[in-house]
Amino acid sequence: VSTQSTGKQWYQRRVRGFPAPGETVDQEVLMAQGKRGQPIMVFFNIRPPYCQTERAAGNVMREMAAALLNGNIKVNSYPVGGCRAIFYVQDGQYAFQVKDYLLTRREVESVSIDQREWKNEEKEEDNETERNEL
Repeated sequence: VSTQSTGKQWYQRRVRGFPAPGETVDQEVLMAQGKRGQPIMVFFNIRPPYCQTERAAGNVMREMAAALLNGNIKVNSYPVGGCRAIFYVQDGQYAFQVKDYLLTRREVESVSIDQREWKNEEKEEDNETERNEL
């Protein structure tokens, strides 16, 4: 039995998005492709200084949702608790782009998708000193 694949079999694997033998696959890209067309909830925690009141937390959520909408990613935002919120992403393939955007924001402490959590490593003090220098 030959382990070589015919040209047609190779083409079918490439069309479906299967990796070639020996090719590494990024786990986030694989998860994003698997979530295509499915709604996904992206949970995130807002840092305590930015969510002292419900109004302040709502302003932060609206600002981030508007920025994502400018990037052609529609999300519905829902506050869960004092400093926790959900972005409901209509098409799951964009959930990881939303995660990447949220982790760039100083207001966000952590993001979780499908029970996987990512911490925002950026320190809040660094942003304040940088903002004062400008």
